[in-house]
Amino acid sequence: MKKMKEVFTILFFSILIFIPAFLFHLIQPNWDFLAYQLNSEWFCKNGKYFEWFRPPLVPLLLCIFPNYVYLFITSFLFILSLHLFAKKFKLKQEFFLLTTFSPLILIFSNQTGCDLIALAFLLFSFYFHPRIFSGFFYGLSLLTRYNYLIYFPLFIFKVKPKKFLLFLIFTFLTFSPWLIFNFVKLQDPFFSLKNSYEMNVARREHRFGFKTLEHFILLAFPLFLSFPSSKKFKFNKINLFFLFLLILTLLSYFQIPYKFERFLLPAVISISYFTCKLTKNFKLVLILTILISFLILFQVFESGIQDKNSVTWQDLEFLSFYLKNETCITSNVWVILNYKKITAVPIPFPYQFDEYLEKGFVFVIHKYTEDPTYIQNQTYLSKFHRIYEDQKFLIAKPYEECKLNINKVEISYGKLWIS
Repeated sequence: MKKMKEVFTILFFSILIFIPAFLFHLIQPNWDFLAYQLNSEWFCKNGKYFEWFRPPLVPLLLCIFPNYVYLFITSFLFILSLHLFAKKFKLKQEFFLLTTFSPLILIFSNQTGCDLIALAFLLFSFYFHPRIFSGFFYGLSLLTRYNYLIYFPLFIFKVKPKKFLLFLIFTFLTFSPWLIFNFVKLQDPFFSLKNSYEMNVARREHRFGFKTLEHFILLAFPLFLSFPSSKKFKFNKINLFFLFLLILTLLSYFQIPYKFERFLLPAVISISYFTCKLTKNFKLVLILTILISFLILFQVFESGIQDKNSVTWQDLEFLSFYLKNETCITSNVWVILNYKKITAVPIPFPYQFDEYLEKGFVFVIHKYTEDPTYIQNQTYLSKFHRIYEDQKFLIAKPYEECKLNINKVEISYGKLWIS
């Protein structure tokens, strides 16, 4: 009977976390998830678009599972990992699960398709540590999100040298096929890793502001609710482990220039753990956490539905029809166009503009995407033969006819392969 209850609990929470992801993807396209689907087609279906700076595991899983089945599997694996995690650290199961269901998890964890499953693999690696499966699951987490390399120091906790060596070996064996693939294709085993770091960290400007504060409020409010009834708290090695997990997540968050909510997801585990340890009045904290989480969830859904400036599935149908006869297109929403089988390359830098114009590229600009701003300048627009414009899009055709017939596109940061 107890096992049946556990199975029911895992399935119930899996469905609960799957529903917001299902609705978000139903309402509008997500750039990253579409890019993973395109990489998946490149791996398994002779696709026409590929991004080298993305880790390979999500695209490979999408080769096997349809999109929504994959999203449910990631939800299930995450809840299973939480369940095992709570058992290992002797936490109150239902309370730990529900406090983990903060707005960060409910709203932002499964939009891109990679964050929730990466966190699940990381939790599995903690659960099995110091057994050999720990290295296998940590390798899977790295094949899903490269920046999880920052959690490597946590595996030194309470482990003998021999077992730590086995952990390293299994982590490397799990990750090594991707290194070999990079070496065979590009003669550099670390190409994807280095390119991802260059694009996401080294070459981007840091952006702080109100959003950063908002992210921390979303992260920490279950812990704040526990303080009025907090218990006495003593630090031990396990508590220190969760504190380091929190600190490393914050270091990773501040290292990455663009501050997205999902980068704080591993910290949710620490916050939920400390909430469990500090709370006396479980019912009160639980009720308040659930109410606040769902209020924020509905608000985000409402604002998402009312956001008239985002690219919608209907917009893609229009663009697909309007651009069906064009053979070379450049756009600031190139991933979304490629998903609709409209082969497109990233918008050029200003110094490349004349070169693209001479080659006859059609420019498709989504006005509410941050970059580029230069293309809407009248100096640039005057160089086009014909311009279509509406509230969201600007489509500019040059005088020159297209001199290319683009079939396949591979991109990395700073490099473009066209065939």
